[in-house]
Order: sequence, then C-alpha cells, then structure tokens
Amino acid sequence: MSEKRQFVMRALEDSDVDEYGRMLHASFNAWYWKHGWGKDYFACTPAETAIFYDIYKDLTPGCGIAAIDGDTGAVAGACFYHPRPTHVSLGIMAVHPDYWGKGAGRALVEFILRFTRDNGYPACRLVASAINMNSFSLYNRCGFLPRSAYHDMVLTVPDGRSAVRVDGRGHVRNAEMSDVAAMAEL
Repeated sequence: MSEKRQFVMRALEDSDVDEYGRMLHASFNAWYWKHGWGKDYFACTPAETAIFYDIYKDLTPGCGIAAIDGDTGAVAGACFYHPRPTHVSLGIMAVHPDYWGKGAGRALVEFILRFTRDNGYPACRLVASAINMNSFSLYNRCGFLPRSAYHDMVLTVPDGRSAVRVDGRGHVRNAEMSDVAAMAEL
C-alpha cells in the first residue's frame, strides 16, 4: 500500500498555471499509457494543456482547489467545482502520477463535499468515465452512487483524413427538445 501524505488544501491560483498544466498533462498521459493506450492523451505540450485552467476558471471563478504536498510545496492534484442552484458539480480532477494512491484525490473530493455540506447544497454530482475505474472507485469510497453509465469511445482518424465527406452529413442538425425522448431511448 502506498504511503499516505499530508496535503494542504488551498485555492488554485493564477501563479499555479504552469505547474497545473504540467500536472494535468502528466496525469492524463501517464494514466492512458499505464492502461495500454500506447499514446499520449494530450499530444501537446504541458504549457498548452494549461488552457484548461483558463477554461474552468472562467466557467466558475474562484472554484478551483489545489492539493499541495505539505513537504515539497508541489501541486499534487487539483480540481474545479461548480456551485449550481440545485447542487455542486465536481469538475475536472487530476492528480500527478507521483501522488497516485497517496490521498491527494481523496483530499480534493472531501474538500468539495465539505464545501457542499457547509454551504447547504443538497447534493454533489459528477460525471466520470466508466473507463477510469480508479476514479470510479475513489468516488464510490467517498459516497457517490452511480445513477447512469457511459463509456468513452476513441476513434483514430488517419492523418489527412479529417476532412473526408461522410454520407449523411447533410442530415446532421442541432438537437432540439423534441429529440430528448428518442435520445433517451437510444
């Protein structure tokens, strides 16, 4: 069993952007390599991955949390959360591979669950990929119950083929409320 560490929980700050990008890049790529995907999930630089910080910070300002290694000061993991009128949504979460199994993910989830309770929200919700049993197990141990399931689908597009016309493409349209029942049945 991995040694558990002490983490200092604090707001994710603009000064963390570079380290956040490196952590997110390392986390996702290491997980996909470990599970046999044989390629990087993020095929860009860690600096380019840092765009997720800006996206999620703009989505819900002030709602990013970092788990800081109490010994080294490194960003061990981070998560964004999104207070909504009826619940708090747990957003993108990542833990640097050096801290997998050491309690950083659990500390992040527990922080957000405390925020949910302390601020009177009736529920905390999340969407997690069924492909990532590590996160599913963490969320389950923290008290989350599955309500529905989905599975990622990865399609490899050969180089230079992304502009190929597909039959039926002209029949694609934006979904409408009248489509909901048929989509649910599908």
